[in-house]
Amino acid sequence: MNRYVTLAALFFLSLTCFGQSFTTQGYFVGAGANQLIQADFNGDHIPDLATVNNSSNTVSILINNGDGTFRAHLEFATGAGPTGLAAVDINKDGKMDLVVSNSQADAAHSVSILLGIGDGTFQAHRDINGGPSLNSITVGDFNHDGNPDIATSSSSPVNAVYVDLGDGKGGVLAQKVTSGFGVQPQPGENRYQITKVVWADFNRDGKDDLYYVQCCGGFDVEIGGFGVLVGNGDGTFADHNPSTVPVPLDIAAVDINQDGLSDAIIPYAGCHSPCDGTLAEINQGNGTFVQKANVENDLEPAAGNAFDVEGDGLKDIVLLTKDANTGTQTILMIARQNADGTFSTTTPTSVPIAAADTGGSVVTGDFNHDGKIDFAFESGSEVYVVLNTTPRAACRVQTTNRTVTVCQPSDGAVRTSPAHIVSHATSSTPVSVTQIYLDFKLVFQVSGGNLDTTLPLTPGDHKLEVKSWTNGIPFRNDFKVTAFTGAGGGPAPCTASTNFTVNVCSPAANATVNSPVHVVAAAKSTAKITAMQIYVDSKLVFNTPNTSQISTDVPMAKGAHTLVIKAWDSTGRSFFVTRKITVQ
Repeated sequence: MNRYVTLAALFFLSLTCFGQSFTTQGYFVGAGANQLIQADFNGDHIPDLATVNNSSNTVSILINNGDGTFRAHLEFATGAGPTGLAAVDINKDGKMDLVVSNSQADAAHSVSILLGIGDGTFQAHRDINGGPSLNSITVGDFNHDGNPDIATSSSSPVNAVYVDLGDGKGGVLAQKVTSGFGVQPQPGENRYQITKVVWADFNRDGKDDLYYVQCCGGFDVEIGGFGVLVGNGDGTFADHNPSTVPVPLDIAAVDINQDGLSDAIIPYAGCHSPCDGTLAEINQGNGTFVQKANVENDLEPAAGNAFDVEGDGLKDIVLLTKDANTGTQTILMIARQNADGTFSTTTPTSVPIAAADTGGSVVTGDFNHDGKIDFAFESGSEVYVVLNTTPRAACRVQTTNRTVTVCQPSDGAVRTSPAHIVSHATSSTPVSVTQIYLDFKLVFQVSGGNLDTTLPLTPGDHKLEVKSWTNGIPFRNDFKVTAFTGAGGGPAPCTASTNFTVNVCSPAANATVNSPVHVVAAAKSTAKITAMQIYVDSKLVFNTPNTSQISTDVPMAKGAHTLVIKAWDSTGRSFFVTRKITVQ
């Protein structure tokens, strides 16, 4: 069942007036969702959503219909006690996969890999070594070999990051460990324990980096830490710039000012007086950060991010928190970015969003491909998708010297090709030329600091950079755009329409197929499906708990076989379907 709420608000800020409006819809997912991510899981170039569910040991997939609405979730089993989730094409087959950190598994099974089928479904998980008691996971190319790697973090028994170096085929070449980093306690102070790592580009040196946060040091009042692990290019890291912050609840690496360097959004709780809020730490490019925003709310722990709310070319700081008046209403607080790079932290706008708890993470994306950035958050066993219906505002060109404002498209927009790109450069000295780099390749340039052109894009994700030059000095604005060709949604998943039945979508009855045999099936009952199984010639070859849909490959010898797909529900009832197939 979906819950649909339409909410709109008009607010007045000092010196200026602008309105924001959003529509919110809730979707059920697995029990205990504790992290939300977005990625394209079915190859239609429209962002889908996924949660990792600690209470049910599953991940849930929400496939986007292409208009910002989502199908009923699919669940896939993980290892024990999943805590973190990331999407990556781990085996480089063009299909998005999932990697999960498991907190309750032994080290040899603490990372689950779910290979994507390409239609929004996944093969049964296989587990690899990560580390003990993992609490987060992220991905990147940490040894600079072109293959995706997996980084996980743990604070037990010491603060450590474990990097599984990928071979580009879904396997692991080696593991590298970095430890001994972070804010160090003073005598008598509580230990600062790492709670999360995220991928970051700290210094544009071509080597992937990590940002991390820690909890909970201090004496009478708990405090936390924030720091950088600078990539050495071999899967190890050097600690840089650890500093204390209020107790961090999360961290997101976001290029807030779009200069190509990762900044940090840090939601926090706790200080010398009751307080909660979100920090925006801006990467200066010289190894330091400047805190450009501290949006306090004093209501309850918040979740935060940054995106261009109005489509005016400047990203705003946003955080979700609870309405102090109702105690049950989630509100979106918006600290608007000013043309000089500051934020309206003293007069943030508050917009009602949903009757729900705030959850732990806010992800952004253009879910209905209208060019405006939307967001979503998880709460308990639901995901709330918030579509941005704010009217697009006029471009507000930055006033800071040597800055480029990209008026359109917004960073993260999903658009049909060609993309319309409009930018303006601000400089105290004349701008000689402005260029567009598409996926790191120069594709267009024009004299002066103003650019207005269209650029053809192939379907898929693209990184673009608008770079202006003055007196031989470049300054830039980085953004991402996804090009798509269709309405989105992709093929419908396999479903069962009648209670106490199993519907086998693949293979067909009496089919002649190759090994491994791709088996896709769905089950339905009046009670929760507790297991689905595959038998080949009366032998159990596959079993997965707590899911009503399976999509997996089963190796079989050549010849005739009897395939049985069986489902069990929570009442103990079982039901099945039989297929006769031939493997050639």
